[in-house]
Amino acid sequence: MLHYNIQGVRTGQRWSERFCQNIYSAIFQTIGDKMKTGGYVYGSGLFPPAGHDHESCKTRRLDQAEEVCQTRKLRLTPLRRRVLEIILESHEPIGAYAILARLAEEGKEGPPTVYRALNFLMGHKLIHRVASLNAYVGCAMPGQPHSGQFLICRSCRVLVELNDSEIDAAIRRRAREAGFSLEEQTLENFGVCPNCVGRQPS
Repeated sequence: MLHYNIQGVRTGQRWSERFCQNIYSAIFQTIGDKMKTGGYVYGSGLFPPAGHDHESCKTRRLDQAEEVCQTRKLRLTPLRRRVLEIILESHEPIGAYAILARLAEEGKEGPPTVYRALNFLMGHKLIHRVASLNAYVGCAMPGQPHSGQFLICRSCRVLVELNDSEIDAAIRRRAREAGFSLEEQTLENFGVCPNCVGRQPS
């Protein structure tokens, strides 16, 4: 299953069924070619192996976020950092209510302040919002321009980013051909990760 969110302006025309079909065709063709050759999941190393050292992942992402904030002269306040830490504790997306519950247990600020922290982290591309799950996940490339392209396992809920320039280019080309001014794109793909595929019923 694929969930796709595209934001922009269709120049001089209303969106048409043909336009949407062209966009989806570009996406599926590029992803399909990569899947056939194992370019994404099998042998790619994208998904963390079972039992991997996640603490090192978390530490690296936090260090990257701090570096981005220092370079851009942004304030990574204690609350913003704590919200980011909670999100980075797992490769699984986490919802706002779960974040609020964790902070409430710690006696920290209520919803308005926490949502402002989430908006700050999203606004500076330190986290992503997964629209289909209404949840948040840490950005794999903080501080670097890229599109949101996700593989999400239905079984274990682990999510990884693709950041594939070919997919990005295909979508931009199709949008340009349709007279569509592309502003933002998010691509969410659901399936089964290599750690879970062997456990699926035959």
